[in-house]
Amino acid sequence: MQQAEIQALNEKYGFSPMGGCLPLLVEMPIIIALYQVIYRIPAYVSSIRGLYQTVVNAALAHGGDFVTKITDLAKAVNVDPTKVDLTGATDASINNIIDMFAKFDATKWNTFYESFSGIQSQVGTTVDHLTRSNTFLGINLMERPELLGISILIPILAGVFQFLAAKTMQVAPANNDDPNAGMMKGMNATMPLISVVFCFMLPCGVGLYWVASSAIRFIQQVAVNGFLKNSSVEDIIEKNIEKRNKKREKQGLPPIRENASQNVRNLQRMKEEEERRERVLKERAAAARAEAGDAVNQPARQAPGGIAARAGMVKDFNERTKK
Repeated sequence: MQQAEIQALNEKYGFSPMGGCLPLLVEMPIIIALYQVIYRIPAYVSSIRGLYQTVVNAALAHGGDFVTKITDLAKAVNVDPTKVDLTGATDASINNIIDMFAKFDATKWNTFYESFSGIQSQVGTTVDHLTRSNTFLGINLMERPELLGISILIPILAGVFQFLAAKTMQVAPANNDDPNAGMMKGMNATMPLISVVFCFMLPCGVGLYWVASSAIRFIQQVAVNGFLKNSSVEDIIEKNIEKRNKKREKQGLPPIRENASQNVRNLQRMKEEEERRERVLKERAAAARAEAGDAVNQPARQAPGGIAARAGMVKDFNERTKK
């Protein structure tokens, strides 16, 4: 009965139980792909790769022990030179060097200039262009947020907008008697914290996407709440039913009004049957109690030593005690 009633209610209001999962199913693949793109921008953006290629070619042509210098630089950015080919002899090796250069910050580039003396005059302009292309509002999108830098705003804003988006979705006050209310309250408090932790673990570019998506979701929910506040529930139901009936007509199904009324009749029939069954059980229980009472009131007719006879003896003893 509950499942049938919920199904009829969902059809009436045009609600899909799986509708809340759709945005997450769309967003997660984007976040995973975005992480790969930001973490390895040169591999996906050919123009950026061309700039890094210029730096690599200048370093290869610089002379000296190229492999030793590149190996020392790799250790500074936690790249194991024993597992990655950094000789620059093949295209795959050059790609590895480019990926390593993509992790350089200003300090690492200064170390690069010191290792390859005089190379700054050749590639300094290119490196400056690369640094600017990887930054947004002074934040390096390929690095993780720092506690003492402006990038700390990314995890903070991600948590704030996630909290605001969750609050605006609660258009009705929480019911303390609802067993799911505590779980929802816990999730609303936990999800912003999870956003903050993830933004600290991922590059700033992914965190910036997280902030933007949360902010857009918050603004969208505010607009939806404002629309629903100024709209009639009956009009919304009527539009949902009309939209659903068009789909049902294409599928060869009866209109939702007939289906809903049939569901109501089925529910009413089931309810009446349940009430009739309860009345029969109550009548049987009352008859059993009455029969037991008659047996107690007539102990002489009961077999000696029987349960009814003993019950009569107890009753007589209680009456004598009262007198």
